[in-house]
Amino acid sequence: MEVQNGRFVSGNSSLFYSAVSYKKTSGSTIYASFLLDTSAKTYSSSTYTIAAGQTKAHSFGGLPVPSGCRVVGGLHPSGQGYFWTPALNPC
Repeated sequence: MEVQNGRFVSGNSSLFYSAVSYKKTSGSTIYASFLLDTSAKTYSSSTYTIAAGQTKAHSFGGLPVPSGCRVVGGLHPSGQGYFWTPALNPC
């Protein structure tokens, strides 16, 4: 996962920009959505098809900086649990 304070991207420090990516190295094709949890709200992407050898990513665009300055990215494969990244600070 990557996060960047908006002041570095657009000059707007009340926003941050993020992207979550996943590289599938082996196994069968999965159908999964990307997630972003800001403690105030959880954002979800549409469903992606990811086959072995592919890397897929989703950008969540400009979002309000959360009051706790903590965001976590995730992946939710259909029929499975949630997989979360370590938290990052967008402030």
